[in-house]
Amino acid sequence: MTELGRGGVAADELEGFRMGPERALNRVAVCGLLLLGGCAWMRGGGEGRAADAAVYAVALDSLADAGTAPLVVRDSTVTLPRGAPVLNDVHLGLMGADSRMRAQLRERAARTEPLPRLPIRRGVKYASGGGGPGTGCRYEVSGVGYAADRRRAIVYVARRCGGQGGTGWLVLLRALPGGWRVQAAAVEEARATPSPAPPDPLTPPPRRANVRSESRATRSREIIHG
Repeated sequence: MTELGRGGVAADELEGFRMGPERALNRVAVCGLLLLGGCAWMRGGGEGRAADAAVYAVALDSLADAGTAPLVVRDSTVTLPRGAPVLNDVHLGLMGADSRMRAQLRERAARTEPLPRLPIRRGVKYASGGGGPGTGCRYEVSGVGYAADRRRAIVYVARRCGGQGGTGWLVLLRALPGGWRVQAAAVEEARATPSPAPPDPLTPPPRRANVRSESRATRSREIIHG
């Protein structure tokens, strides 16, 4: 027969509710970890995307030509090779990025993330996929690397113009009372797709062709005199 405790609760169930100081502390620790995890999730979700959007908007608005409207921007972040010069410690150090900013930039640049909606007054047109020849110019961004206090950020921004190449920048931003501001921007790469040069009509024919002609002529003379 089951013995009932206060309120009609079985004694063995009541015993299960009792816990010593050790178990109580363990439960408090677990609850604390869950709370911190929830805060981190919120910061990486809503707050993190809002910060990303603000950083992207300021960086793009400062680098794009004033007359360009709307800005054509890729709808997801770009990935950068692990050994890309833009991720080199020397370049990032010269920009003032600390170790945490470098690590986070490299981590986020290794994967593609959906781009948040950007608060740019001149307007934004979002483009998907890779731009090929004849697709015009568009801007691309990497994931953002933040300092521990989230008051500084570094991001890679690129301007691609179809098959004509493009330019990339490392952009360092600082959070001020009025919002994010660009602190420094360095051109990291400038490349263009070279077109093959047309043949020069004054250039003599390759010597190899002359050698083959001479060889054929020599064989003909040998056959005739043979």
